[in-house]
Amino acid sequence: MKYLIPALILCLTQQGTAQSVDQGTFSIRAAGREIGREEFSVATSRQGGAPGSTVISRVRIPAVTPRFTQETVLERRADGSFSAIEVSKPGAGRALAELARNKLLIHFMSGGSEAIREWPAAPNMVGLADSAYAMFAAIADLATPDGLQLTGVYPVSGRRVPFTAKKLPGDGTEGTRILLAGEITGTIWMDEAGRLTRMEFPQSGIEIVRLRK
Repeated sequence: MKYLIPALILCLTQQGTAQSVDQGTFSIRAAGREIGREEFSVATSRQGGAPGSTVISRVRIPAVTPRFTQETVLERRADGSFSAIEVSKPGAGRALAELARNKLLIHFMSGGSEAIREWPAAPNMVGLADSAYAMFAAIADLATPDGLQLTGVYPVSGRRVPFTAKKLPGDGTEGTRILLAGEITGTIWMDEAGRLTRMEFPQSGIEIVRLRK
């Protein structure tokens, strides 16, 4: 499971190895002004061709001559449950979180060294990364009308945060809404095809808008 990013990017860019079910670009905005962009793709394959899906995110802040860049790869099993997430930042190394034998393992890799931390796995864990908003596609897929309790895992910091994801009908102008409450608060909007179109996170003042092709 180590070093997902190079292997998956190579695998998913080869013709015929995976079927892309969604791809696009998000505008990352603060106070109505664009501060960066995120290119993402969702494919029906995992490393080695295992059943499931993969979400890949590439973030640039700002979009032109970026001062911050990050690549994130999330793997999900065939039932949509969390398998692994890896976050890579140039000059800062990589962090990988994976579920193995009912344990959450987080690997930190930098400069040829590696450290591992371990915790008992919690129910309904989801992989997340700061600034990688495409990862919320997995949360939208898991949300229920009654509200599902989830635990977000951030491999870089090691944070584990509880929150709920509740699926609601659209407001007549947009598709389904997902309300997030708890240690993560916000609203996710999806179109009728189930694609993320917009996200709002009031606590941080961040809005994510999908750009039209």
